[in-house]
Amino acid sequence: MSSASADADRPRRPPFFILGAPRSGTSLLGRMLGSHPALAMPDEIKLFETFLPLLPLYGDLRQPKRLRRLVEDMLGWRWVRRLPDPPPVEAVLARVARHDLPGAIEALLAAWAAGQGKERWGDKTPSNLYFWPLIAGAFPESPIIHILRDGRDVVLSQIQAPFGPKTVAGAAERWVRFVSEIRTLGEQAGSRPYVEIRYEDLLARPEATIGRVLEVLGEPFDPVVLQFHKNARPVGTDPVNDRNIHRPLQVANREKWRDALNRRDLETLEGIAGPLLEACGYPRCTAAPPMLPAERAVRRYLQHPPLKLVAMLRNRQGIAEALERQLLGWRLRVDRLLGRLSAGSGPSAGGIERPPLGSSAA
Repeated sequence: MSSASADADRPRRPPFFILGAPRSGTSLLGRMLGSHPALAMPDEIKLFETFLPLLPLYGDLRQPKRLRRLVEDMLGWRWVRRLPDPPPVEAVLARVARHDLPGAIEALLAAWAAGQGKERWGDKTPSNLYFWPLIAGAFPESPIIHILRDGRDVVLSQIQAPFGPKTVAGAAERWVRFVSEIRTLGEQAGSRPYVEIRYEDLLARPEATIGRVLEVLGEPFDPVVLQFHKNARPVGTDPVNDRNIHRPLQVANREKWRDALNRRDLETLEGIAGPLLEACGYPRCTAAPPMLPAERAVRRYLQHPPLKLVAMLRNRQGIAEALERQLLGWRLRVDRLLGRLSAGSGPSAGGIERPPLGSSAA
C-alpha cells in the first residue's frame, strides 16, 4: 500500500481546543502540546472572533471566488502571518470539506499542520469561548482541555497586562465568568472528551499533568513536550508572556498574589470570586462577604472605564489589531460596492450570538 493510501485510510483525528481564562497558562500549555511530534499548536490566532462578524460580507462560500477571498484574508490576518511557514492558498482550498467559516479554518490549520509534519491541530485562543456554539457544532468530537489557575494570580496578571480588565473587581468578575462557563461546558460535554488541569499542577508535576491531557487526546507521552522553551518563536501577546514562554517551567510562578495584593484588594476579589475559588480547590484567605450590587456597579462603571481607556491607549499592539480588523471590513465593503465581491445569499453568521460572558464590561 502506498503512503498516500495509508494516509487516506488512517482515521481522522479531530482537532482539540484549549480553553481557559486569559492569563491562566493557555500559552504555556499550548507551547507544550505544540512540541509534541503529532500535534500542531499555533499561538493565539483569533480567527473566529475576527472573521465571524465579517462573514455576511463574504456571501455564499459555496461560490469559489468568495471562499478564496475568505481564505486569502485569513492567511493575511496578522496572527496567521506570524505562523512559521503559513500554507499557500491553494493548499488550504484543496482541504476545504465544508463551505463555511469552521470549514475554512479547519482547512487552513490542517494544511499548516501538514506543513509542520504534524497529524493534528489545536487552538488555544481564549476568546473561542465566546463562539463555542458554532465551534461545538462544527467539531462535535473535539476534546476540550480546560486549564485552571488560582483566580487571585489571574487577577494580578490581568491588571498588569496591556489588555483586559484594569481593576481587581473587573478582573475577578472576568475570571468567574470564564471558569464558570467552561466548567458548565465540561458538565454538558456528554461523549465529548473533557479534562480540567490546574496550572499549579502543571508547574509542580509537569509529566503527570501533561500526561493526563495527552491521554484524553489519545496521544502517547513524549518527553520533548517538557522542552517547549527551546522554541524561539515569540508568543506576541506581551513581553512578559514572551519571556516566560522561553524559560523552563517556573515552579515558583504561583501565589504571587500573597505579596502583591493588599488586604482590601483580597477582600474585594474574594467577595466576588470566593465561592468559585473554594469550589476549584483554592482556599480563601479572607472572610469577605459577597460584594453588594451597588458597589459592583460603582467599580464597573465608574472606576474601571478610565483605567481601561488609559491601558487601551498604551496598548499599541491592540490598537494595530483593531485597525487591521477595521481595514479588513472596509475593504470588503468597498469591493462589494464596486462589484468585485457581491453580497450574494447563503451562509452567514447563522444567528450565532456570544454567550453571556461576552456582554461583560471586562
